[in-house]
Parts: sequence; C-alpha cells; structure tokens
Amino acid sequence: MEVLPIEDGLRAKLLDLAKTELHLKDLARGWLELAVAYEPAREIVADTVELAGNHELRIYERLGIDSLSDRSAYKNWGAGITASCENPESITDLFTELYSLVSAVMIRYSAIQPISHRFRDSGVVSPTGVTAFVTRDHLQDYMGIVGRITESLHNAVLWEMDVKGQTCDCTCPSCGLGLCVCSVASRSMLSEAWAAARPPIAETGLEVQLPRATSAAAQAGFRKGDVVVAVEGQPVNSTSVVQKTIRDASPGQLLNFIVRRNGDLLTLKAERWSDLGVDADAVLETCVVPAGQEFFTEKAREAKRKLEDRIAGD
Repeated sequence: MEVLPIEDGLRAKLLDLAKTELHLKDLARGWLELAVAYEPAREIVADTVELAGNHELRIYERLGIDSLSDRSAYKNWGAGITASCENPESITDLFTELYSLVSAVMIRYSAIQPISHRFRDSGVVSPTGVTAFVTRDHLQDYMGIVGRITESLHNAVLWEMDVKGQTCDCTCPSCGLGLCVCSVASRSMLSEAWAAARPPIAETGLEVQLPRATSAAAQAGFRKGDVVVAVEGQPVNSTSVVQKTIRDASPGQLLNFIVRRNGDLLTLKAERWSDLGVDADAVLETCVVPAGQEFFTEKAREAKRKLEDRIAGD
C-alpha cells in the first residue's frame, strides 16, 4: 500500500504516540490477572490491550515502517507514558490508573489534530489513511474506553465493598427500603459535575485565526480573533455551516460574511478562490459533515448490527 508523504515534525509526534501505545498495551496486559475478578473490568482491560496493539500497528503503517525492526532506526524514540502505580491492588485502583493513562493518550491524539490539518495530512489529500483520520479514529476508540470506565466504576466500588462484607447503611428513601441506588446516584453526580464544568454556551459564531497573507480572507480584511456570525445570510453555529457554504459557492463568487469584531458587526466580502493551488471546487465531505456525526452514525450502525445478530440468533 502506498504511504502518503508525511511532514518530519508530525512523523516525530506519531513515533511518540507509537511508543505511548506500546506502553499502554504492556501496562494494561499486566493488569489482566487482577481484572479477571470483576468481569466488566476484565472486558475493558482486554479491549484496551487489543486497541493499543492495533493502534500501534496502524501508526507504523501510516509511517511506512515495520513495527519490529525499523522503529529502532529513529533516535528520538519517545518517552511514552508511565503509571503512577504499576501494580494496583484493587479494581478501583485499576480503573483509576487506566482512566488516567487513557486520558493522557487522548490528549496527545487531540493535540495532533490541528497539526495534521495545517500540514494538509487530512481529507484534503485522501479520504483514508491520512494522519487526521488515523488519530481521530484512535481518539474516538479511547473515548469509548473512558466512557465504559466511568459507567462501571461506581458499581465496582460497591462490588468491592460487598466482597468485604460492607453492607449498605445509607438512609436515603430507596436505600432505606433496601434498594441501594448509590452507584446510580454517584454516576449522576459525576455527569452533573461535567455539565457544570463546561463553559457557558457562547454567542453564535466561529472565531477564526490569522489568515494567510496571500489569501482571499486577508484581502477581504479578516483579522485574527474575528468571529463569523453569518455567511450568505445563514447564522453560523458550527464549522460545517461555513464549510458547506464556501464549498457550494462557484469559483470567483463573492461570499458575504457578517463578522463580530470588538463588539461591532462588520460585513466582509471574500472571493471564492484558493491561494494554495488546491481546486476550489474540491468536495471535502469530511470538512462539511458536522463534527462527530460520522462517529455517532457508525455507533448507530454497530447497534443495528448487534440487534440484527441477536434477532437472527433467536
């Protein structure tokens, strides 16, 4: 398979991620024996080991190197990640360590996204195999792991207490009746905390970075920090609105943007053309589709497949 060119700085970061995946795989594999005691933990840890191994190989494939030999030729082989406790003694501690490690990997993958887009290592050059898609897929895989840990953690805590013979002494209405809902209450509290920590919904608009000096946006008068609140009369509440409107315009067409700058609203007109030698009529669906839609669409397909398999089995 042909390997698309990759920028040196991005190559180094991918090598670091490969080392990170290798460390995560080895650490998680070492926790399988402990995880066996609690089935949800065993499944999560086993899936993490499998994902990390697959991710490592896919990164090597993207780099065009062999996972067993060629990586030793790179002097700046990254530091990877380390666990604060490599030998957790309980399922709760195991979940804590795994959550921390997976979150660290997710941050690294997230940081690569804007870099890969700026280097055109994205859907601009290919619908598959580019760094932006590889790292996006891996990031979403680990989002699933984090979600499963969050879902299972509080039940695991109560399971450990039950194993130790520590019965429920809560006097809330349900628990007082003998129906312990402490796990559900804790998950709800965590969800509330996440919701409260999110910044308030901002005004409609999309903040832009400094345009290239030779670009149509620069010639139209856009500045760093400008917030696009409307394009061609459409309110802007996502990147896909702007992307689709620009894509659907004819080459050379003047596009009308309403921009918020220092509290004032300005009208800027930018001509539809590219200063990078890229076809202005290129249909880049990955830029136009609302963020996250592909992920949720695939999850819906997966749920449908499982339901069909279950029906067929019955």
